[in-house]
Parts: sequence; C-alpha cells; structure tokens
Amino acid sequence: MVDTESSEGLVSFEQCQAVLEENRRLRVQNLRLVSLFKEKLKGRDLERFLAGGAADTDAQTPQAILHIWIGDLGLSVRPFKSLARANILTVADLVELTPSELASVRNFGKKGYYEVLQKLEILGVKLAEADVLPKDFW
Repeated sequence: MVDTESSEGLVSFEQCQAVLEENRRLRVQNLRLVSLFKEKLKGRDLERFLAGGAADTDAQTPQAILHIWIGDLGLSVRPFKSLARANILTVADLVELTPSELASVRNFGKKGYYEVLQKLEILGVKLAEADVLPKDFW
C-alpha cells in the first residue's frame, strides 16, 4: 500500500476502488436515463427530435410528457429555481400558463423564458395561447 501523505500525486487502493464504484454507479444511472429517453420518444421522429426541431405535432400529447418534472428539462439554475418557487413543477403546470403568466414569474427573465419555450418545443407542447407576450415586455 502506498502512503498518500509522503507520496504526492499517488492514490491509495481504496481511493481507486471508490472511483471505480462511482463510475459503475454513473454508468447504471446513464443506462436508466437512456431507457427513459427511448420511452419518451416512442412514436416520434428521432432525427428531428435530436436536431432540436419540434416533435411530431399531429400525434396526441402523451400523458408521460405532461408528467415530466421541470428538473428533467435541463433548464438553467435561475429559471428552474424561479419555476419551483412558483410551484410550477411539471410540464403540465407549464403548459397551463399563458406567455405573460410565465414571463411574470418572479426572477424569471427573458433568457429563461425563451429557454423554457425551446424545451417545450422539443417536447412538442406549447404554452396556453390565451394571450401574446408584448414585444416590449422586458
């Protein structure tokens, strides 16, 4: 066994084991995420989805998409925290909002607004269309 205090840059066998165990855990987690991703894409055009285009709009919105937690959308920290504080926790909560309601969420800026719209477009859903956000809102 190597003494890590006297040998700078060297790691112990236990540290190597811990790193390998963490690597294994992350691989299993990634496989689960890939499986979930494939499940969400059933019946959609994969190439179009990966290219960032809108999903098939002629298909009905699967209930699974509406139950996606906003933390799984990959939002930046500020928009995520603003939505969570406003008790907007799922895609279903988001699509019930009008553009002005979303833009009016406390600490929710222009960048976050457009980031959410982009994520919703990728999923193939939209905000409620009760009103249109004025161009001079910000």
